[in-house]
Amino acid sequence: PEAMKTICLQNRVYSITSNRVGEERGLRFIGQSQIVGPDGKIIFRASEDKQEIYEVEIDPLKARDKNLNPKNNIFNDRKPEFYGVI
Repeated sequence: PEAMKTICLQNRVYSITSNRVGEERGLRFIGQSQIVGPDGKIIFRASEDKQEIYEVEIDPLKARDKNLNPKNNIFNDRKPEFYGVI
């Protein structure tokens, strides 16, 4: 669950991830479904051991703002001329 905070912050997007809870055939599921904002902050995180339903209201404009600061924009700062075939 922690990695999603970094991914959201790097890409300035919302993320909703879900996971099961409990145990099945010896496999334990950690739960902790979550909603993360474009700023990398957790808006909601479910518990590790019980099923939950949660509803939040998001502002899509926040995800459209790709400015990291007044001088850096994650799309405008790309340099595709340096990209190569991997």
